[in-house]
Amino acid sequence: MHTDAPIDDHNSTTHPTEPDSTAGFQQDDLMESQLGVSSFEPHHTTTIVYPECSLLEPSEILCLDPMSACGDTELRYAPLPLIRDEAVTHHADRENEAEVSFFSRTRAQALASEHALPRSNPFASPYERLVQDMDIAERFMGITTLSMLRFRKQGQDGNFGPVMVRVARQTSFRRYGMSPLLVPREEYIFSLAELYPDDCDLPLLKTGWFHYLGVLPLRGGDRAYRHVRLHLAMAGEEDEHAAKHHFKPARRENFGRLLDSKLTAINPADLVGEDKQCCVCSGTLGEEDAQDPVALPCKHVICKSCLVTWVDSRGTDVACPLCRERIFTQQREVDDLRFGLVNGVYEYDERYRDVENFERSCADLDQELAEGKQHRITLHADRLVRILDTLLNGLWLENEDEYQHGSPENFQPMQFPEWATADDVLRHTLFSLDGDVTTPAALFQVLLERVYIGFCFEFCKAGLDQWISPSERKVLETNAVRAECLDIRPGFKEEFRRMVNRMLRFYDLRRCSCSPGLHDHGRRTFYNPKDAGRTYGGADRHRDRIDEDGDFDMDDGCK
Repeated sequence: MHTDAPIDDHNSTTHPTEPDSTAGFQQDDLMESQLGVSSFEPHHTTTIVYPECSLLEPSEILCLDPMSACGDTELRYAPLPLIRDEAVTHHADRENEAEVSFFSRTRAQALASEHALPRSNPFASPYERLVQDMDIAERFMGITTLSMLRFRKQGQDGNFGPVMVRVARQTSFRRYGMSPLLVPREEYIFSLAELYPDDCDLPLLKTGWFHYLGVLPLRGGDRAYRHVRLHLAMAGEEDEHAAKHHFKPARRENFGRLLDSKLTAINPADLVGEDKQCCVCSGTLGEEDAQDPVALPCKHVICKSCLVTWVDSRGTDVACPLCRERIFTQQREVDDLRFGLVNGVYEYDERYRDVENFERSCADLDQELAEGKQHRITLHADRLVRILDTLLNGLWLENEDEYQHGSPENFQPMQFPEWATADDVLRHTLFSLDGDVTTPAALFQVLLERVYIGFCFEFCKAGLDQWISPSERKVLETNAVRAECLDIRPGFKEEFRRMVNRMLRFYDLRRCSCSPGLHDHGRRTFYNPKDAGRTYGGADRHRDRIDEDGDFDMDDGCK
């Protein structure tokens, strides 16, 4: 399998009509139609995977659009961890299949029987059959996965033919009280031009799966870029354009403030002999080619511009180029630098967007997971709910920012219809446990389970439990969190777990008695653990909807 074939104007995957293929199409229309379909009503979910390298045959090469095909590449940063810390990256990173997935959802009806399933025209072209088969599939309750790649086939003469598209479709339909009906896998091969027809009708463009088949290969937004990068990595392939794209240079730790505290300004007139020359560039210190001479802690002299370059290239391990004495010797200084702290306080960094600053400010919460902590805590529901609201404000900021940078709203968990149910159950559960002594790990598990029990309630109330198999029903009744039949949108569970972990870590770590209530130090919010009064305005409303026995009232709370 090869992906390193040169891609030029002759064999580029970009069709001339591709950038304008969605002319007149409103992205907001698609998002609105997708967000309006809940997991708790009959629906069909279609997931798109690109590139699916397993579809590539031995005589074919994988074709990827060059990053230059997307005009805004040079205005973006490559999606990289905002804090270069292994634990933070592991706990907070979105580089997983669920959170880079592309999917669409449509309302559907129940399939009466296998024999009632319509068939596409067997004499139609592969492209037409794909459109017809997807139109049929999305009418009925079930799940479809569309796996796609673009390729060129090598002929007997050694030359490669035109760029082609291969799509594999795997569909299953829900059946009454039975296991899903698995439809035989279908494969469609057609030309790139057919995927971007000049006369494509608007209804087809409004179809989520068709839209994403067209836009995913362009990698025009961060989510699309991460999706392609992840699936290439999973296949053991490399992006031949990885070193050629024109993302803005990566942002590194801000060494400026910390460096200034380590250096001594030098008057060039006081220098004699070899000290008059910069030990890196050999320029005359104080002259135009070596301005701003400074002395390192070891007393060796260097020009400031060379030092900044030296530090940027070597990071926190930087040492004097002459004697090799390290400049940053205190581990706390190094840690603060890595986490964007100044004197232990996270300050706004103008090089990052608002949402990026919020994510960086949560690094202290992401270093460890609350779901693994076994120490005892007393649950104060009012405080936890206020902490929750603080974190949700940051999450809303993230949703708005993601939309502006190429991640449609219908992929953002807080926009999912299911989020309202989860939020309501979460708050009521916290108040039902007010005053309990427990552990963060136990509380995390209870909150997660209660939310999924709430999902089960909505699922059953809609009658969808009639369309699952006995084995699926057993999982639904015994371990709702693992019940795949709920078909909760991809990315919800990951975002919800991250938010609850952060809430409980906030409760442990962000304590400060210097001011009442919630207050800020830099860009981090803290709470006063000595506050005894209830300060959350909505507390009574939530308490009123808890049963007398302290349990959440499912009939009221999950509506």
